[in-house]
Amino acid sequence: MRLVVVKRQPLRFLFSNASGEAPFGVFALVLTPTRELAVQLAHQFWILGYSLHLTLTVVVGGLDNGSQVKRLVTRPHIVIATPQRLKVLLEDNPEIAQIFANTKVIMIMMSFVIFVSFLECIALF
Repeated sequence: MRLVVVKRQPLRFLFSNASGEAPFGVFALVLTPTRELAVQLAHQFWILGYSLHLTLTVVVGGLDNGSQVKRLVTRPHIVIATPQRLKVLLEDNPEIAQIFANTKVIMIMMSFVIFVSFLECIALF
């Protein structure tokens, strides 16, 4: 019987390159109806993803557009956003749409009324 030893690496290497950014762009996009829910979800993702060194950013109204675009350009693993703010950022900065080109998971947490805004946002991709 022959024993084979497999070298294991932490799961975080599946999500990041040497500089810590996700080379393929955003892995998951979470759309929420309110800023408060976005912040709560970000806190939970931060707790769960801390050991994996996941990066995330929150894109909501009431914050500076420029700083939110800069954080999106760093290609975080997870983006938690309100649909209207994401739509505005995509309209004003069409180049950031490429960041979402390989997104694998999209979670939508909203009512039907806000869903219409989400559909307008998705049309920009």
